Amino acid sequence: MLEADFTDGIEIIKSSKQVFLPSSNTIAGLAISETTGRRLSIFGIVVVILIAVFFIVRAIYKFRKKTKKIGSQRDKRKLIELDL
Repeated sequence: MLEADFTDGIEIIKSSKQVFLPSSNTIAGLAISETTGRRLSIFGIVVVILIAVFFIVRAIYKFRKKTKKIGSQRDKRKLIELDL
């Protein structure tokens, strides 16, 4: 039963209507029971962990790529001789 109260400050209108909610046997409805909620929670945790691992591995890859580039430049550098 869906009940709603509407007011404009002067009058109050109450409305109620019977609403059909699909059961868990249909594809359109999603019933979240205790076991389904637990599965969704575990799935959410796994997704968050996978996203975190992706960004960590990406950051490590970029860091190693930058440091490798700096190391190769260091080998090419030579000291400048100064006449004093």
